[in-house]
Amino acid sequence: MAAHDLDLLVLGRQANVRYVSGTPQLWVAGTRPFGPTCVLVRATGAIHLLSTWDEGVPDDIPHENLYGISWNPMNTISVLERIDDAATARRVGTDALSPVFAQLLPQAFPNAELVDGELAMRAARRIKTDEEVVALRAAIAVAESGLAAAVAELRTGVGEQLLAGVLVEAVAAGGVSTPSNQDVAWVTSREHPWRRASGDRTVRSGDLVAFSAGVLAGGYIGEVGRTWPADGVAGAAPLYQRWAKLWEGLLLACQPGAGAGELLNA
Repeated sequence: MAAHDLDLLVLGRQANVRYVSGTPQLWVAGTRPFGPTCVLVRATGAIHLLSTWDEGVPDDIPHENLYGISWNPMNTISVLERIDDAATARRVGTDALSPVFAQLLPQAFPNAELVDGELAMRAARRIKTDEEVVALRAAIAVAESGLAAAVAELRTGVGEQLLAGVLVEAVAAGGVSTPSNQDVAWVTSREHPWRRASGDRTVRSGDLVAFSAGVLAGGYIGEVGRTWPADGVAGAAPLYQRWAKLWEGLLLACQPGAGAGELLNA
């Protein structure tokens, strides 16, 4: 915040709120409009959080810094007005904004200029900490277990929905009940590569089935995917070996300072 000259940072995007507060957020099946869910004060390091209970809230966020959900945005503005430095802040960053809060936030921060706070969040989150790497690996491990379970059930006559159910059941057994995507398995077209096959969504012998396993675990998304032939297909082994060689080259090229073009060429 000091590097971006921000006195206060108002966050509404769930990933940013989780990153700053360390508090699990309620998952919803859909999008949500911007709302001041978390406020970080630069001078004191205090975090103010939209939460109706203490469950999952770290100890360094005291109960008096929690504020409840309200259908009336003016109630939220009243809470923000009482935050330390709200009246004297010069620059307040937000990671998103809506027309309503674009009009209301100046009431909470009367002497401040509203600026783009997402730039500060991206700079902070670009380099992953050791704890984040652990969380990412844990999420990917759960996604991998779900993918393996779905591939193991692939056979002629099985439907896409059954494969999706097997995958979701496996990731739930791994402790995650929040998927990051809905399309889990689909039979690809034999006539048009990269397209979904038309029909009853049932696997036939020789079909190439695409799998996508994704979970939201510990605030991080872990996603893995692959294609797999039903009942085996001639030539699959050499094709896999070709992929493995390309993947090895990509990993070797993925070094600090490498450009996107270098990765593409690899």
